[in-house]
Amino acid sequence: MGRDKLRKIVLFCLVPLLSCGFALQALAQDARFAATLTAPNGGPGSGRASFTFDGLGNQLTYTVVYDHLTGTPTEIHLAGPAQSNVDHAITVRSNPIAGTESLSDAEATLLKGGNLFIDVRTPRHPDGEISGRIDAR
Repeated sequence: MGRDKLRKIVLFCLVPLLSCGFALQALAQDARFAATLTAPNGGPGSGRASFTFDGLGNQLTYTVVYDHLTGTPTEIHLAGPAQSNVDHAITVRSNPIAGTESLSDAEATLLKGGNLFIDVRTPRHPDGEISGRIDAR
């Protein structure tokens, strides 16, 4: 086999493999997001949340800190716009609230598009005492 023919075969096989490798590397890079949490009705509660998203496994690692709530949080929710039917509940165990959750493909798409929201729910405010949009950093 001639040298030129061998070179063409190697390039024919190698270029698609390298392209796939670069695509996988781009997916594997962690993306960072954040949210500022405020009380929608002007209450004293506030907070902030930071997120790291691993696109290969749809894993969302989060830390949420809060102040001046009317009670101890019971849950945090990740929610999309009304028409999305996305409502992902996370049980709260401490302040700061921290953990890792698996997101569905729909939730991951909303997150990357800036259409995912977080709210912190308390016994007095079961629909959310503080909330905010999750935006890319």
